Amino acid sequence: MSKVVPTKERIAKALASLTTLSAGYLDGYGLLVLGTYVSFMSGNTTMIGVKAGLGNFLAALIPAIVIVCFVAGSAAGSLIKHSRPKRAPTAVFLLIAALLATVALLG
Repeated sequence: MSKVVPTKERIAKALASLTTLSAGYLDGYGLLVLGTYVSFMSGNTTMIGVKAGLGNFLAALIPAIVIVCFVAGSAAGSLIKHSRPKRAPTAVFLLIAALLATVALLG
């Protein structure tokens, strides 16, 4: 006998897969195009230390900006989650989509 998976569960799994694929793509894009990590903050912290240690403070600025943006994004997601608990996932997805569209249009 085959088990029928409810539609809501299939949609949730598809959304999780799409989110994972998008995150992986963005990580690779950031590393190849921007030369910095967009998800590995420990990598960015290491790069700040290495570049600053070599006296290249301007090069250390890029990973520092990425870390600031990461923290700001985490804070924004947390604020959205606490201000609209029931609609938080939708609001966060819309915010991310808007930011990605903005970057795509600027790039």
